[in-house]
Amino acid sequence: MKHIETSRLINLSGAAGAAEIKCSLVERLRGAFHIETVGEGAEKFTLTAMGRDIPCHCMLNVLLKTDGQRARLIIDGGAEINSSTKIFYILGILALLVLGLFPGIINTSRGASALDFLVFLFLGMFVLYDMNKKLAEPEKLLDRILQAVATEFGA
Repeated sequence: MKHIETSRLINLSGAAGAAEIKCSLVERLRGAFHIETVGEGAEKFTLTAMGRDIPCHCMLNVLLKTDGQRARLIIDGGAEINSSTKIFYILGILALLVLGLFPGIINTSRGASALDFLVFLFLGMFVLYDMNKKLAEPEKLLDRILQAVATEFGA
């Protein structure tokens, strides 16, 4: 699980309440995520969402403070990789292990233990890189969504 935290200060151009900003935020989030639940309350609520293009599940806490001139949106929570993606990574590693059992597919002759080690090393590096890339994506999407809300309500 990766921690997500982002915030935005919006200088309001007109009178906008917390409920209006919440409605706009949730509608914009629906474009990037499959929203599962939205908590009650206009100033402090929780969201659970699944990524549309990225295989992750997000649990977000949203804090929305407004006065007559400014609004502050603070979003924090966590993102984790879906179970189906974890299973896909495990099946890929198991497939590589099974292919290593057949002679000639991966060179398993007497001096090839270093080559076998490098194959698993590169596969492990790919899995870690890919998971970290997928876990960083929701925070980038949230930053863009908050920028869009700031553009909508900002001066």
